[in-house]
Amino acid sequence: MFIILGVVYGVFAITAVFFFVYTKGGGNVGADASNRQIAQTQPANPQNPSADIIADISEETVPVTDETEPVTTSVTETPVLIATILDRQPDIDIHGTANVSDFVIKTIYSDGTISTATPSMIELPEDFVQGSTITVHDGDVSLSVDVNVNGIVTSASHKYADEIANADKVHLSDTLLVTEKQYETPSGMPYWLVHIVCENPATQIQRSAIEIPKTRTLEAAHEDEGWVFGITGSYTNGYGIYSYGMILQDKELISSYGQCFSDATMVLEDDGRLTSYHYATLSQALDMGARDSFSSYMPTLIADYNLPALDKIWSPVTAIGMTENGEYYAMFISNKGARSYVSYSEMRDVFLDRGCVYAKCLNGWGYTGMYMEDDYIVTSEASGFDYRPTGDFFVVYD
Repeated sequence: MFIILGVVYGVFAITAVFFFVYTKGGGNVGADASNRQIAQTQPANPQNPSADIIADISEETVPVTDETEPVTTSVTETPVLIATILDRQPDIDIHGTANVSDFVIKTIYSDGTISTATPSMIELPEDFVQGSTITVHDGDVSLSVDVNVNGIVTSASHKYADEIANADKVHLSDTLLVTEKQYETPSGMPYWLVHIVCENPATQIQRSAIEIPKTRTLEAAHEDEGWVFGITGSYTNGYGIYSYGMILQDKELISSYGQCFSDATMVLEDDGRLTSYHYATLSQALDMGARDSFSSYMPTLIADYNLPALDKIWSPVTAIGMTENGEYYAMFISNKGARSYVSYSEMRDVFLDRGCVYAKCLNGWGYTGMYMEDDYIVTSEASGFDYRPTGDFFVVYD
């Protein structure tokens, strides 16, 4: 009896063990094969197949996104240095000499980015001009670069872009900018204003003259000499005789009315600067750099920053002014009949508004005119006077 119960108990135990193993193993062979196929074809992170590889290399956790598209990565190339150049700072005019603060070092990369730095030192040659090769020190780095800084005229063409666009007439080259436009004074009197910017005033601003006592028109002088702009200069009579001031032509005295220079004379110095000498002898004037001069009985409007008293109203008249940074303004003002209805104070205001530190009236009446390139801008005929030849002109070359 005991033997039979033991056999039955053993069979039951074996059956229970087999059933337990069978159920833990997946139930059947087909299900087991299916599970093995899924394990081989699908990574642990189905949204980012590369995550398993990354996980083996790095301890960082790769986030799983909700996108159905796999996350792709691209390799960014390191930008390549294209050039290191030296450029002028914005709104800085560089001519002749320059300071470190006038420049900026620009480093340009292949991806379009530009980094800038202020040079710590610049070695300029004594004869520095644009296009020169100079040495730039940026910390411990020294660069020899070709400088192509904007010249005076190029800078002015940007600065006065609106003026150029609205001018009645324009002459623009690498070395000369001339604009001309007609305006009206507050009292309604027409006037013509010419703005002049030269790269080298010492050579471009000149006095056009012939031997006394001959005269000629602006048109004839332009044909003879080829300058770009000219305006009536000194007062002379119809025979070309000077009646006022001390007249210099290339440092030679060609006419003298009195014994010294005074406010009646506008002096053109060696560097192109305009001024008037107060009671200077010829020797003193030459020592101060006088090269040419113009004379007029009409007043100085601005005397080197000073404002002389003005109390006269005259005929149509020409005038010249100069700013502190060496730009020039030439003015022709018309009239109605025998006398101008514009006061000298109104004329002076025009020059002051343009920043002039010196301005002087020159010739008037029927001798007045302006000429630019190949044509007259205006003459005294606009005021009812016959235009007549005269002795000299203030002219500008390109």
